[in-house]
Amino acid sequence: MSNHAKGPNIVSRRTILKTILYTPPALMFASGGLFAEQKIEPLFRPRIIPKGQKIRAAQVGVFNRGGSVLKSFNQYSGSQIDFRAFADVAFTSYDSTMKGFDGVPCYRDYRQMLEEMHDKIDAVIVATPDHSHFPMVMHAMLLGKHVYVEKPMAQNVYECRLLAKAAKACGVVTQMGNQGHSGSGTFQFAKWVDEGLIKNVKRIDAWMNSSRRWHGWTYDAYPEAVPPAGYDWDQWLGRRPFRPFSDKLIGGNWRCWYNFGCGAMGDWGAHILDAIHRYLKLGQPYEISTKVIGPSDLYYPQGSVITFKFKARGSMPPLVLRWFDGQGNRPPLPKDYTDSIGNVGSFIYGQDNVIKGGSHGAAYNIIIDKKMMEMQRAGKLPKPRGGLSNHYHNFLNACQEIEPANSPFEVAAQLAELLCLGCIGQRFGGTLKYDAAAMRITNHPEANKMLKGPAVRQGWEAYDKLQPVKSKKSQIANPDKVRWQELFTDKDLSNWENPYDYGKAEFVDGVVNLTSSKGKWFLLTR
Repeated sequence: MSNHAKGPNIVSRRTILKTILYTPPALMFASGGLFAEQKIEPLFRPRIIPKGQKIRAAQVGVFNRGGSVLKSFNQYSGSQIDFRAFADVAFTSYDSTMKGFDGVPCYRDYRQMLEEMHDKIDAVIVATPDHSHFPMVMHAMLLGKHVYVEKPMAQNVYECRLLAKAAKACGVVTQMGNQGHSGSGTFQFAKWVDEGLIKNVKRIDAWMNSSRRWHGWTYDAYPEAVPPAGYDWDQWLGRRPFRPFSDKLIGGNWRCWYNFGCGAMGDWGAHILDAIHRYLKLGQPYEISTKVIGPSDLYYPQGSVITFKFKARGSMPPLVLRWFDGQGNRPPLPKDYTDSIGNVGSFIYGQDNVIKGGSHGAAYNIIIDKKMMEMQRAGKLPKPRGGLSNHYHNFLNACQEIEPANSPFEVAAQLAELLCLGCIGQRFGGTLKYDAAAMRITNHPEANKMLKGPAVRQGWEAYDKLQPVKSKKSQIANPDKVRWQELFTDKDLSNWENPYDYGKAEFVDGVVNLTSSKGKWFLLTR
């Protein structure tokens, strides 16, 4: 990166990045420090890529769902995108390669990738578990990178709000991966609201009744296992407190647990409620009441009915939205409606009609209003514009200022916050009173804490101060410049700690003996 500044007191952004990585946060925010004014700015200005040039992209998370996202973006490799780097905790070595991407560097630590490759990257695609979205997206934006992240954009209300604030300040293009927000049905819904076809909605029922991974679970504690050789479990945990590896946490299972995923609400609510939330201007509810079916202290319930209450918005009346999930847990049908409703959808009760919605931007259909049903069948109702870009293409176009992003964080954060509130409701049940302006649940202290999620693990706090977190590699000191420490100083192994709640360690005659009835375990140096 070149330094365009002329004055003697101006430092290059490369120097700022170096300062960020190695300066204690307390000094940065002190009087006269680097962030004394607490103004959010990217360390590098975002680059708008001219038409005709390719967007240099990196992707974090390339297996499972990440593989599908990669394939969707890579269909534009001939014209708009060029992948320059990949990161995934499942890469078992530092010389891993991706089939079809010869010569593209592969990292296990996304932070190292961004430290070493930031000047060769314009945009970052994040397709990882819900709990890891926030740090990856924040890191990328602070380096001035445009970001596409799978839904929901973050796992709790605090993270959603901070990401939206940082995105605006950094001036980057953002897109949450609720793919249907670029679908024709979404624009159809917007058009119908604008034309007055959908008006004075006071009630909405939405549902998702397919079987989920956790249905039938009976765990009363996290299961534990030995991680596969080379799997970077510490990196997978990210900001979450340490806990032992489990195959019931990886491979999509993370969605089941309160501390790592957002359940059916975060998964499908983003696809079912996106147009409803945006174009009926719902914002945030003032009350969330939840009936829980088959509750658990650790993972999402077997089913739930969540009732969100919204105040009037301008000329739109107060509204009640009910969410139904769990097998067979369906809403009541509209009067005189006898057709099958499927496992996914919504009923929107307007002043003069009832409209049925699906998911992923599918078309909306009028089901209670014979005259309008006939008009819809005849193609005489208002139609959205044609020639729509799909969600991935739309993001790439936005990076080149061809068209605006359809689900930028300023829009997506509002929807994601609603989904996160629903997840809190499923965790505690009962009625929660929400003060959105203060970001506070006023009648339930424990639920209020979950607006910010679990405690942040030591070493990952810098993102909360709008700073990048250093990679593991950058934290390794040069062995020639440090004072070596004796690791085995006494028989009590006081220089070591046990991350588990089981196991016995002894240090006798220069030998460390580890014993346990539960199988393999280990000690960590302090």
